[in-house]
Amino acid sequence: MTFFRRRPRGQLDLGHYTAPAAEPAVPVQRVVDEGLLVALSGVRLAVKNRMIVAALRDGLDYDHADYAAFATDRIVEVADHEESAATQLRRRIDLAALPFDDADRIEYERRALIRSELARALMAVTEDREALGAIIDASRHAALDDVATTLGQRAVGPSASTDEHYLPGPDYEAEKDDRVAALIVLDLALLAVERGTSLDQISE
Repeated sequence: MTFFRRRPRGQLDLGHYTAPAAEPAVPVQRVVDEGLLVALSGVRLAVKNRMIVAALRDGLDYDHADYAAFATDRIVEVADHEESAATQLRRRIDLAALPFDDADRIEYERRALIRSELARALMAVTEDREALGAIIDASRHAALDDVATTLGQRAVGPSASTDEHYLPGPDYEAEKDDRVAALIVLDLALLAVERGTSLDQISE
């Protein structure tokens, strides 16, 4: 007895395929603008981390010029990387000897243009003192927020701030003065960063 009848080969109906309509390419300038935002976000993060380490670990005074130079170096690194990527894409086009109307060539040229324009936009930031100042200010505020969060967590102990069922141990009260003292020192360091001065000047 036959339960399943096998369909003869070549008669399987898969329906009619209709290719989706091609979506218009995102404008080059829009891609460059978004890439610039992402790149500068990474630079701000690097500057913020440098500020925290310099103030809390190394005890260094706030130096706006030093951070501006650091930010500039990071931006130049990203710009060099983008320009190098654009050069590699153009070299790939030359080696492949693709026709001018070839889809791959058009896409490679577009990507190379985006990379070059992004590199140019980044270099423009390094020559804009106001833009660099905005990066430093944003990094500084982010550093202050991060340190303030750490201060709040350390003030109540390592576990009480994260575990609602936490019960203080027998040494909690005995170590409270040490935690408060550490809090004061970190708070002074935070204030020094905010005012752009040194701990010695703050404590005088």
